[in-house]
Amino acid sequence: MESDVVAASVHVATLSKIFKPSAPTDDRQLFRGRAQQLSSLVSAMQEEGQHAIVFGERGVGKTSLAYMGMAIFGIQAPDGIRLRLTCGAEDDFSTVWQKLVPRLQQFLDTTDDEVRASLAGTIDRIEDMFMDAPTPESVGRALHLLASRAPLLVVVDEFDRINGYAHGDAFADLVKQISDDLVECTVCLVGVADDVSGLIAGHASVDRSLRQIAMPRMTQDELSEIVTRGFQAFGERSGYTLDIDASAVSAIANLSQGFPYYTHLLASSVGKRSIYANEHVITFEQVFDALMQAKDDAEPSIKENYYKATIAARSDATFDKTILACAMAVPDHLGHFTASDVRPPLEELLGVPRRNSDFNAHLKRFSSEPPYILESTSVTRTPRYRFRNPLMKPFVLMQGFASGLLSQDRLSLRDSNEPTNQG
Repeated sequence: MESDVVAASVHVATLSKIFKPSAPTDDRQLFRGRAQQLSSLVSAMQEEGQHAIVFGERGVGKTSLAYMGMAIFGIQAPDGIRLRLTCGAEDDFSTVWQKLVPRLQQFLDTTDDEVRASLAGTIDRIEDMFMDAPTPESVGRALHLLASRAPLLVVVDEFDRINGYAHGDAFADLVKQISDDLVECTVCLVGVADDVSGLIAGHASVDRSLRQIAMPRMTQDELSEIVTRGFQAFGERSGYTLDIDASAVSAIANLSQGFPYYTHLLASSVGKRSIYANEHVITFEQVFDALMQAKDDAEPSIKENYYKATIAARSDATFDKTILACAMAVPDHLGHFTASDVRPPLEELLGVPRRNSDFNAHLKRFSSEPPYILESTSVTRTPRYRFRNPLMKPFVLMQGFASGLLSQDRLSLRDSNEPTNQG
């Protein structure tokens, strides 16, 4: 019995390296979908004077795309330098680029002697350039120096965390400078935004130098491929056969609502459950058996904000049903919906007719009180709402299924393309 537990734990460890909800995908064999976006990023890396900006909602796989770009760059330029700088809330242009030297040192610690020798003395020279706060001019010189020694790719990730409107000019100036000077370096900016103007606004001069790569939510086929290919890879690496029914694949993809984060979370949960139960086929019903664990394993901030938003002093309050109706409402292409969009699913959940005035106070509460689960805008005096964190919507739906407010039949009969086409 003890040996069975050990064997199961080993298999679960293998599965955890394939389905990773808390980390980006850095394994080229497991990266699925995004062919168009990856092709565009690779083209930018190959074209002289071209750089890239990757943008989209939180949780759609932007960092994973950047990792794949870095991996392909490493294949095309084995002697090249690949650096990833991560922005923080307290960062500005200077502090972001002050991370260049530590990242370069980290890169050199894991590279071969020939590359280290070619960069001998380079770090000291860059440190001298950065004695004062780095400027676009000094960063441009540093990148030129590095690129003269080896092909260079620098990914600036979580770019949205800094104040782009305050520091966007400096980044735009840098991109334009190294592009005009034909520096053999590619800079890739990655951040959460609906469009490029949400990251760098009003810099038309860099448009020709900065390839815009939009990351929409993943399609049903792409999410399904993550599941099927992931379990296939698990079998190859572990020797443990774990098949998954098409209905179970569809359920996971539908619940994910276009976000690979939830695909990895649900596939990991149901896979671990099956391994420990010594089962070799995952069915539709088992996906729902694993829902509770997946819901509990979701990002802590999402869970906390949901429970804060739906807690009520009165026992007859229906905050949980109103927010579920918001998740069920059909939004526009940017995820916005109105009270009128919420009313039909809320009537379905409550089983009685509703007027907008019956739940407008709920929508106002969700968008005007902490934790601000919705954000609100007004067009022609009609408030429009959307989930502040787009990852909240799939969690709300998962909560609805787990609590019994939504039936399994509703998901199994739903059109397979519906969830991922919603904003």
